[in-house]
Amino acid sequence: MKKELAITLAFIMVVGLALKRESAARVEFDTMQSRNMLALVDMKSGYLLGGSVRKNKTPVFVTATEMVKSLRERTPYAIYSATKRLGQGVGTKPKAQGAPCEETLFVNLSPNKGTQSEFAIAGTWNALPRVPKMESTSQKVYRNAVAAILKKRGIAKPNVKITQVWRVDLDGDKREEVLISATSKDRPGNDISSGASAGQYSILALRKLVRGKVQTIPIDGEIYPKAKEFNAPSFYRIAAVLDVDGDSKMEILTRGRYYEGDWTTVYSVRGEKVSEVLAAGCGA
Repeated sequence: MKKELAITLAFIMVVGLALKRESAARVEFDTMQSRNMLALVDMKSGYLLGGSVRKNKTPVFVTATEMVKSLRERTPYAIYSATKRLGQGVGTKPKAQGAPCEETLFVNLSPNKGTQSEFAIAGTWNALPRVPKMESTSQKVYRNAVAAILKKRGIAKPNVKITQVWRVDLDGDKREEVLISATSKDRPGNDISSGASAGQYSILALRKLVRGKVQTIPIDGEIYPKAKEFNAPSFYRIAAVLDVDGDSKMEILTRGRYYEGDWTTVYSVRGEKVSEVLAAGCGA
């Protein structure tokens, strides 16, 4: 009887240990899956920008270095252009490519979905719940808004050249915001100067209703009232507006470039506050 009881107890312990291991494995798998579901890749450069994880049901942004621990080979991604979902793809496990950007992680996705491909998100939600509308860059109200920023920063008579005007409801409150990019000089191909001329600028701005009044909120950029040599001026552009972390609020995704490198940045908008939440780049 004692022998049978001992065998029974041993069996229960073995089964319990197996169930515990299975449960732990399931938790680990679920954690990895949830992390994988939130990765973000720039399709133009291959940069792994990072992603987000859920903490108490709230998405929290995490860096590419943190994401790489949970991303596996052939992770599924949804691929987006600036205005629509293009389809599905699978990505490689993130890897660094060495000097001069040892800390930058890259992911290769296939199929690429062509030149319209902008970003890939390893998530099942609709990352484009509200589609941005590209509007005319000659509208006086936006030209005046850009001129006001430049004058405030020391360019007395700015030559306003708006390159992008995007209209979209970022937070789903039925009120649309406007994104503006403005750059004073063209930059064909790789012909970007190492110095800035007087009056040169490249800026990104957000037009948003705050406490009943429209405000123009600078996002990023560089403004040069005076010429500078060998300062590596940067040029900025809106790349996409997507719900990166699955909370139904849309983030602003931008690209920047200078004569020896480039980068991609993700900004979160909460009220009148614009915050950088993810970024990756490579340059000398």
